[in-house]
Amino acid sequence: MSKPPIDWGWLSGRHEGAKQTRRKWSVVGATGLLTGLGHGFGQVAVSAMLKPIAEDLDLSRGAVSSAFSTGRLVQGGMSLIAGHAVDRLGSRRVVAVGTLIMAIGLVIVAQASSLLGLTLAWAFVVAAGTSLAFTVAMDRTVVAHAPTGRGFALAIRFTIVAVVTTLQLPIIVWLVESYGWRMACLVWAGVLIAILPLPLMLFEDKAPPHRTPEGEATMSLKQAMKTRTYWIVAFAYMAMAGTISGVSLHAIPMLTDRGWSITAAGIVVGALTLLSIPSRRLAGIYSDLLPEWMLPRLLGLVLIALSLTMFADALLQSDGSVLVLLLSKGIATGAPTVLILMICVARFGQASVGRVQGSLMALQVPGTFCGPIVAGYVHDATGSYAAAIAIFGSFLLAAGLTLQFAIKRQR
Repeated sequence: MSKPPIDWGWLSGRHEGAKQTRRKWSVVGATGLLTGLGHGFGQVAVSAMLKPIAEDLDLSRGAVSSAFSTGRLVQGGMSLIAGHAVDRLGSRRVVAVGTLIMAIGLVIVAQASSLLGLTLAWAFVVAAGTSLAFTVAMDRTVVAHAPTGRGFALAIRFTIVAVVTTLQLPIIVWLVESYGWRMACLVWAGVLIAILPLPLMLFEDKAPPHRTPEGEATMSLKQAMKTRTYWIVAFAYMAMAGTISGVSLHAIPMLTDRGWSITAAGIVVGALTLLSIPSRRLAGIYSDLLPEWMLPRLLGLVLIALSLTMFADALLQSDGSVLVLLLSKGIATGAPTVLILMICVARFGQASVGRVQGSLMALQVPGTFCGPIVAGYVHDATGSYAAAIAIFGSFLLAAGLTLQFAIKRQR
């Protein structure tokens, strides 16, 4: 199926008034800022808090990892709810409620005194709020406001997410070092309450009217699940998410185990996150231009390249190899976030993208749940992350090869 010509007029305001154009960009910018402060905290803070929590509660890294991984399990289930809710209700109430739930959850986490308390608070409150507010709902909002040029709009959104996530990491590390992990959770709960007016002012009470560009597919979730593309993308999503969650959670401990200070490790991990920005931009631009059959192939090549850096670090276990791994992870993290969404829109259509994306996020749960646990318990058993990194690399390689067959080439 050939793609319709890209109409960039929605960006410049030629087809609508300048006021409407500014509103669209305000929505795109707000989704990036909110996701960075909400979902971004869940991604980077856990790495900074892993060792302090383990020491404070007298737990192993594997046990703490299991608490955070249970949150990934809950996020998968909540993604289904979020996808259905935002397709039917729009994003205003969905995002606001999710933000409030996450803030309450962080306050509860700060009071945790056992593994059970930590698991219940993080998994069933913080993770549930994060999934409801900052994942499917945000992606659906951007797609709905960009009838064409979606890849570029998503790239801008994820660029803002990367910048905000990176800038907040040194602040989180400083809070953990200076005041403890409990105070860091309380401070961030206050940040979430402070940004709560943004979705209430900018987002829609109802989903914007659906406009289907000429030639775009229109499939229901049930129809999408009957295609091989759906299941290949689901496997790739699971492999990628499991790897990213496992490496991200243990990134700072991986460096501190090799003699780095926690401050230096936090700065490096945060700086390397910025490398996702150019890859997001390129993925956004090219996903608007490339035919749909090339999108999964491009994603597959990205995952294969990342797998090679993982095999190298598993073998070498040096400062250089881990930096190359984290460098590659930073670059590779950017492209899949855009490409998977664009594959879904191109192959299945916009009308049910919330439901499709939500179901894919639910199916990635085995990866996101097991990834951090595998890394934690492998380290506890062997004193090294090498075997876990090799396992992650193997799954990425398999996913990258499988993606080459996701969509038949049109001739």
